[in-house]
Amino acid sequence: MATAMCCGSRASSVEVNLPLAKSHQILTGEAIERIVAIEDAALRNVHITNVYHNLSVGMSRLLGRTNLSWCAFATWSSRTVGSFIRGEHVPPILHTIADKLDRVLAPLRHGLGALWRPVAGAPWLAAFVNRVKREIAGHVGAGNRMVFADIAPLFARMVETFGGASNCDATSRQTTRSEFLTEPSSRAAEYSIDRLVSSLQSGTMSQDGHDLLIAAFRNYYRAMFEPDPKHKAELILLANNQVGYHEQSRLQAPIEAALNMPMASIVDIVTQAVVDTLQAATNRFAVQRLRGHIRPIVSCTLAPIAGWLQRTWRTFATRWLMRLDLPERSLSLGQDLPNCCQSAMFPARLTHIKNPQLRSLLTELDFTPNSTAGSGAVNWADLGQRMNFIVDLFRTRQLDHSLYREPFPRKQLRAGPKTLRVARAPIHHRQRACSSVKYSQYSPLLAHPLAARLVALAR
Repeated sequence: MATAMCCGSRASSVEVNLPLAKSHQILTGEAIERIVAIEDAALRNVHITNVYHNLSVGMSRLLGRTNLSWCAFATWSSRTVGSFIRGEHVPPILHTIADKLDRVLAPLRHGLGALWRPVAGAPWLAAFVNRVKREIAGHVGAGNRMVFADIAPLFARMVETFGGASNCDATSRQTTRSEFLTEPSSRAAEYSIDRLVSSLQSGTMSQDGHDLLIAAFRNYYRAMFEPDPKHKAELILLANNQVGYHEQSRLQAPIEAALNMPMASIVDIVTQAVVDTLQAATNRFAVQRLRGHIRPIVSCTLAPIAGWLQRTWRTFATRWLMRLDLPERSLSLGQDLPNCCQSAMFPARLTHIKNPQLRSLLTELDFTPNSTAGSGAVNWADLGQRMNFIVDLFRTRQLDHSLYREPFPRKQLRAGPKTLRVARAPIHHRQRACSSVKYSQYSPLLAHPLAARLVALAR
């Protein structure tokens, strides 16, 4: 599959003049806005992924390298999204569904007789696969941009405020830490974090508020000055989960759209294939007059399997399409997470949770508390199932330092982001999907009263 395939228009001048940020560089809000404005989804994704990596390095200077921040996970999630935007991954389920659609159209094939051969030989199945891929790429690309525009500026301001030139010297950091430990609620210690979150609107997610983000960045701030390793790890996990919950709530619409089987697109493609075939074999103007009847016939043919297609697509896409490519393995979001190590599900500091806020949030989001069993999602479009997976992902991988690696080889990036092609790690415990659907249950197309008119015209 060509790496140039993406959902987006040609690169504009803002894209051409925007260099990739260096690994030590934290971009300003204006630079982040320029990245958000890039129209080419593939190029924009490379910039977004690169910035997330830089932010994860910047946050490690504030929190220490032991515990990963949300940005480290966002780096590899964005990198995975990019592979779909660039058209590098064609899940087998698309071809499986396309093949089954071809079998469902057998009555139409029978009715048209020899005229079906050009349709069967035409690339309508490829058109179906490409249409689905484009729609998925569009939705995931939009989600990638939306979350970046919403969250990246906050992390950039935090790194700049507490780790930039004004606060990076050891004496200044030690003074700020001493003030915080001596009087944590003092105005001197809290002023900067108050200013950082002052732009966020208070309120719950249902009110389009940012209470979760406000709490998350206050917890990151507290973790900066927490001397106890266990308490620090729990504060960072709490903050990561709060950012993740906010992020996934914002992504609900794009994810649902990506996981909806585009039945209207399938009907359009098949209808056009039939029309093109008839026009090539018979009276063109007569076919145009009958065009309005061809689409209902196709819709009637596909109607019996529409519900099955929607259910199958969501289930199989969660297993086959939804994945997270990490540096050393690829995780299927439809399967339970592996342990963080051979002997334990979670890192030692996160095995027994003491922080009351974190315990409360895990009780709300984790279907199987203190266990990775049952963490795999069946339907990734369900927010509860996504968060059930994500809280265990954050908890099991918080000490996985491989996530600090650069997401793209620098040599390839210097050659140009649009030439990028990323190799995938093997998927953990991937299983083949199968279906026991029987197509004999579907009524023949020729039972439809309009079918006789179509067949008569065709002959």
